[in-house]
Amino acid sequence: MPGRSRVIFFDGECVTCNRALSFVAERLPEELEMSFIPLESELAESLLSGHDPMRMRDALIYLDAAELLQGAAAVKKVLSFMPRWRLVGKALDVLPDALVEHAYDAFAARRQLLNKRLTVCAIPSRKLTARLEPQ
Repeated sequence: MPGRSRVIFFDGECVTCNRALSFVAERLPEELEMSFIPLESELAESLLSGHDPMRMRDALIYLDAAELLQGAAAVKKVLSFMPRWRLVGKALDVLPDALVEHAYDAFAARRQLLNKRLTVCAIPSRKLTARLEPQ
């Protein structure tokens, strides 16, 4: 993987997804190695080749040397790295996986509606741009 031991793949064309990544980037410890790569990039295609492409387009994906997680499982994993948000991830673990995944899927399916309300693209923060891999 490119210079980082953990990667988050995201829909780079989704305003909501980009804002969510800005939120995550601001809360991850700076010493934590984690890259963000848009799903639309050739780099993502290369790194994800050999994995089941079934849901890749509509799901956040987390990849490290040991596992590939999608959707709600990826969100819970990312939350586990965010000091003040770990408890949210643990709370999600208490709920049935099917329920949490259903909620994730419902949000993901409707995120384009939210994108229409977000008429201004935010300027990426220094912390976000430091974690974005060149395409």
